[in-house]
Amino acid sequence: MSLIRRSGAYAAVSRWAAEDAFKAAASEAGVPQHLQHSHTLRHTRATLLLADGAAEEDVKDLLGHSSISTTKRYLGPSKALRLRLNTSAQLGLGDGW
Repeated sequence: MSLIRRSGAYAAVSRWAAEDAFKAAASEAGVPQHLQHSHTLRHTRATLLLADGAAEEDVKDLLGHSSISTTKRYLGPSKALRLRLNTSAQLGLGDGW
């Protein structure tokens, strides 16, 4: 069960209700349909943590993976993202950043 805030109080909602609310918000925000599922949030969080230098074991524990090999699937995107962010920073702020 997830919790959502209604009228100043929190109420329990089913996983499916939370998924429906996420899809509606993602659609309204213009997120492509193939990314309109809540797993996208987990994937994004893991990728950004790894790109920021978080330890693989910590990300594994945070996501509840039983095997580090599952977590390592996120490493490819995180390395590409880190390279893109570093390149953008260097272009915008110079090499001394």
